[in-house]
Amino acid sequence: MQSVLVILGGTYGAHLVLSALLWHWTGCGVGPRRTRQRVGASARIRRWMNEAGLIDVSTREFLGVTAGLGGIGAAAGGAMFGGILPALGVGAFLATV
Repeated sequence: MQSVLVILGGTYGAHLVLSALLWHWTGCGVGPRRTRQRVGASARIRRWMNEAGLIDVSTREFLGVTAGLGGIGAAAGGAMFGGILPALGVGAFLATV
């Protein structure tokens, strides 16, 4: 077990030296720190809706229709199966359609 730890430590050290020399990385991480910009939730939702082809649909309208379909599915599931878990399952399924 000790030999495995020595080998892993040596290979990690070699990785740090090579990455510092070749790519000018600093620190003890596996790679450089990511510098990405924070994107708000509304911008992510809007981008996803554009990718899904819902360019002309507002976010509020999309969420309202999704919640409505989930409610209808939950009511139908409760009426058909007579339990809360099947109703939630059918409602969740219908909300994703």
